[in-house]
Amino acid sequence: MAFAIYDEVFLLNTGIKVKGKTQKVMEKVNGQWKIATTAAICDFNNAIKYLESYSPKDPESKLRALGSLGDAYAELGKNDLAASNYKKATEAFITDEANTSEYLFRLGQLYDKMGKSKEAIEAFTNLKEKFPLSLRVGETDKYLAKLGETK
Repeated sequence: MAFAIYDEVFLLNTGIKVKGKTQKVMEKVNGQWKIATTAAICDFNNAIKYLESYSPKDPESKLRALGSLGDAYAELGKNDLAASNYKKATEAFITDEANTSEYLFRLGQLYDKMGKSKEAIEAFTNLKEKFPLSLRVGETDKYLAKLGETK
């Protein structure tokens, strides 16, 4: 999945807090460093376990952790949990336009995939209204047209 790379960087820069101690998110395998706990290696259950136990203090890390949870749940087909985490991510740090607009876009895509047109239209419309300069606005217009929303 294209957006897993972004979440790797997030995990590598923040570490994961588990029971009061920081765990490494990389491990050395055959002399090479490998990502140990991200969706990028398709270990979504492990990524979820660590991300759910992660309690960031700053709103940007909270936004990105919630978004990463949404990504992992979406990969496992747990769409209701994915949507819930994407929605929380969009509310965690509204002034981070790049990440908030990205998770609004992913929320809209997921709702569309789930057949929840009304919710998808709402997510895409919010993205356009709140973040008109987002790189995702052009794609958002395409989704809105597909969903029958043309304004």
